[in-house]
This record gives sequence, structure tokens and C-alpha cells, in this order.
Amino acid sequence: MGFLKDQVAIVTGGARGLGRGIALALADEGASVVIADLLADKGSETAAEIAARGVGAASHAVDVTRCDQVEGVVADTVKTFGRLDILINNAGNTTHPAWCWDMSERDWLSVIDTHVNGTFYGLKAAARVMKERRYGRIVNLSSIAAVHGFCSQMNYAAAKFAVIGMTLTAAKELGPYGITVNAMQPGVIRSDMTAILLNAGEEKYAKGTPVQRVGEPADVANVVKFFVNPASDFITGVVMRVDGGIALKLGADDDITAYADVYPG
Repeated sequence: MGFLKDQVAIVTGGARGLGRGIALALADEGASVVIADLLADKGSETAAEIAARGVGAASHAVDVTRCDQVEGVVADTVKTFGRLDILINNAGNTTHPAWCWDMSERDWLSVIDTHVNGTFYGLKAAARVMKERRYGRIVNLSSIAAVHGFCSQMNYAAAKFAVIGMTLTAAKELGPYGITVNAMQPGVIRSDMTAILLNAGEEKYAKGTPVQRVGEPADVANVVKFFVNPASDFITGVVMRVDGGIALKLGADDDITAYADVYPG
């Protein structure tokens, strides 16, 4: 068994995509993993994959925009497994691309609610439990969009910038209790959320990345494993890019994080 033997993790948005990759990676290191996701059927499938690895697994239908549901899955996890060591705030969404002058209030609030409020509710509920044991690892998913912007997705860029602020603040507040809080900024990673970009021209995005390929869920999961390792107890308040170097090329005339080429006009 790996370095997370006997530990317990919650992965929000863990039913598919990046969340699924992270959940399976944690299970491979010996952690019992709870999937918290709106997609109940997919969540159950991922939980079954986790259980097949010989560790504890559970799946809960959770809307992270509902504080009571987030608190509920944390409470159920502690009741079932007796502890909570790791929280991965991964749940996210996007809306149909729209320029800032056309974006609806509904789309703006939907993304802010999921990424900002969802991350806060997770942090809040997990911190209360982790403080009691004076140990915990929290990893929040931000994005390079938080730093470089995201044409036609202002709501997403704003939300991911807020995640950084919460990460840095929580790292200060929770550090004295043995809890580390870090964040990642993925670039173009293969997932359901980026399918529209990659279907429109994966070769373009690969060539625009110094390592000459798009990212895979495993690339993100590997960084998560670094942050949640018990040996990483002196690493907190870090915001790490996981982008194959793509951020090095942004800011000029090759803003490949934009949807503008896919949805012109």
C-alpha cells in the first residue's frame, strides 16, 4: 500500500474527468475515497473502480453550491470512515461562451456559485473536522485563466482568481493546526470541460505548449499526490501551474486559452 494508507479523502466533482483521475490516484496510494458529485450514476461507477483497488469507497450526490449538502458529505464521511484527512475542491462548471457585454447574470452567478461558494463550503466543513485532529491536506483547483484571463469566460476567470485568494488565506489560518492548503492552475487538460477546445484543434493547443502536448488527468493527479503527501507538511499556500509551460507563451498574440477561435463573432 502507498503513502496514504489508512487515510480518507473527499474529491468533489470526482465522478469524471480530472476529479476521477485524482480520486483513482489517491486510491492507488491507499486512501479511502469519497466521491461528491452531482452525477450520481457516474459517481457510483468511479466509487466501484476505487473499491476494486482494495480500499474504502463511497459516492454521494452532492451539489457544492448547497452548504448543507457539503457539510452533509463531510459528516457522513467521518461517520463512515472515522476521519477526514484530505479534501480536493475540484467541482466546477462553465457556461456557454459569451463576451462580457453579453454574459447573462444567470451564467455569471452559476459559475461563481460553483467555484467560489463550493470551494468555500468545502474548506469550511473540512477545516472544522481537520482542526480536531490537527492534521489535514486541502487542495483547491484554480486555473491559469485566473492569471491570464479567459476570453468569453469572464465568470470562470474571476472565480478561479477567487480560489487563489481563499487558498492563501486558508493556508495562513489553518497552518497552526497542521493543515496545509495549496492550489493548482491547470492549463489545457483533456477532460469533458475542454472537449470543445480540443475537438476544434488539439494539434494547435499541443503546438502552443512548450512540452508539445495537451495535459492529461494524470498530470494533475501527480501534483495532487505531491501536495497531500504527509511528507509535504512544510509546503502550504503554494499555487502551482500544471500547464506544460503554456503560461510562458500567453500574454502576446497567441492567447490559446480563448474560446474566440471556436466561437467567432
